Amino acid sequence: MNNDTIKLIRKTSNVNSLMVIIFYMLDIALIRLGDLAVYHIAGKSAYYEDIAQLVSYCIQYLVVVPIVLVVFKLVSGKKEGLKITACFRKPSMPAKWVAKWIVISFGLIYAANYINTFIFSYVQKASGTSLKGVDFTSSGTALGGITSVLAMSVLAPFFEELMFRGTLFRNAEKCGQLTGIIMVGLTFGLWHGSYQQILYAAVMGMCACFM
Repeated sequence: MNNDTIKLIRKTSNVNSLMVIIFYMLDIALIRLGDLAVYHIAGKSAYYEDIAQLVSYCIQYLVVVPIVLVVFKLVSGKKEGLKITACFRKPSMPAKWVAKWIVISFGLIYAANYINTFIFSYVQKASGTSLKGVDFTSSGTALGGITSVLAMSVLAPFFEELMFRGTLFRNAEKCGQLTGIIMVGLTFGLWHGSYQQILYAAVMGMCACFM
């Protein structure tokens, strides 16, 4: 690997990392403000937690991600000639190829999840500690169920694809497709910020970039 390639990878990684840092900064600040607003308006409501969760998801995906995409366009997108239409490309491979790799990807993701669970189960036993994971269960109310479905089935898939595969991977492709796949996949895993998700999310991110 020559010096020019190393410089390109470093430069691209810096831009992508900056977008993730901006996401986290905005996400923490705006969700905190959202929580305060919800507490002020509906703090005594039995649905307070469900409303707060719904507002936080909407802030994260409908406000923060679009802002990050605009910042990316201003920082690097214009210079690199990346347009929003590049984020919405039809598969160039035949349907059979796509179907085959969807099945293979699911297998790899489940295997990664199993390995991740095994590793951290061993860590907990060896260290005598109990790691607290992310709770994905809904509250059991109708609003909690709607929030979970909206977040996990609509908002997360669309906006995470738009940010990571549609934007950051398009930016990283110029370093070579394999390098871009690994770079963005690992970033996607780390971005989740949870020991439960880090490995399988990284594998899922790589598979999604490859697809």
